[in-house]
Order: sequence, then structure tokens, then C-alpha cells
Amino acid sequence: MIRLNILLWTCLFLVLASCEKNDKLDDSFSINLYQTVWQGTENVYEGEDIIDTQYFVLQFFDNYTGVQIITDEYYNPVTKWDFDYILTDRILTFRGALEGKWNIIENKHDKIVLQYYTPQKHVINLVRQY
Repeated sequence: MIRLNILLWTCLFLVLASCEKNDKLDDSFSINLYQTVWQGTENVYEGEDIIDTQYFVLQFFDNYTGVQIITDEYYNPVTKWDFDYILTDRILTFRGALEGKWNIIENKHDKIVLQYYTPQKHVINLVRQY
């Protein structure tokens, strides 16, 4: 009877110990960028200070290509760059505009936050427009 109690308590302990809240990232992670438009702000940091800010609009045409429209702070177009991209897990890789592998650190329906180091920290805040 003692062995049975020990076995039951051990099983209960193992079940409770395996129910860790922060074990892994949300398995339902996904972003649908297909035919969407995002207003973006990129901040470049030196330590905790923002040393540069760039404003732009990203338009994703399909699952592989898009255009970045560089704007002034009022989102008036200045120039544009075509890009290719691929989304793998929580990494958004751009070729062309925004060159590099950006970590997706926040993903909500209408907001995405990307982070990249060059070695300065770059943070992009994207707000969905369409």
C-alpha cells in the first residue's frame, strides 16, 4: 500500500511539474502577409538612445515579394525598393530592402515588431493598414 501511495504521488508530481506555463512559444504562431500593407517605423539604437528613425510602408504582393516605400515622417513617398522575403518560424528574412534576418518579437493581428542587430539594435514597428 505504501508503494502504491508513493507511485501515485510521484505520478501526480510529474504531471504537475510538466505543466510549465512558459515551456515553449505558442505553437499556433503564424503571420499572413499575403496582399497586406503595413505602415512602418524603424528605430536604430545606440545603447538605450534612438539615434535614427526611418518611416516607410511595406506592401506584400504575394508569399515571396513586396515593395518598401521610404517616406518622410508624414508618410509622403520619397523612394521605393523591391524585396523578396521568406518567413521561417519566427524569422522574417528580407533580400533587397530591409536586408537581413529579422527576429519577430511580437505578433498581433494588426501589429508586428521585428528586431535585428548590425551591431546596433534595429527595431521595426509595423501597423497593418490593409
